[in-house]
Amino acid sequence: MEQKKVWLPREVAEALEKAKDHFENMPEQVAWCIPDENMAAIHGDHWKVLHDYANTTNGGFFRLVDAIRYGYEPEPEPITIVITPEMQERIKRWYEVYQEDADSHYRIGFVTALGLCGIKISGVNE
Repeated sequence: MEQKKVWLPREVAEALEKAKDHFENMPEQVAWCIPDENMAAIHGDHWKVLHDYANTTNGGFFRLVDAIRYGYEPEPEPITIVITPEMQERIKRWYEVYQEDADSHYRIGFVTALGLCGIKISGVNE
């Protein structure tokens, strides 16, 4: 049975990446160092992130070991963006360039992407 990658909070995944870089080709050494509180003082705050996660999250240490062993990805998280009125105007002007070709893949893909994200821009998809 193939083991799946482990989902980790983004901050923890980034800290684990830095820790792995520290030991290069010896990822098992990372697992041995996670419980050591002094690693943060010596090698950087990313070790504190790993130590805290391992000690405060239910099963955190074992999740980190599994992540080292089987691979990992950051947990999906919401992305917040701000589209200013100036940006909306630039989007509308770009969209108008393809007005002649209503079946343009650019227009279809663009409107679809906006719709999937729940974004409405007057003159484009509203």
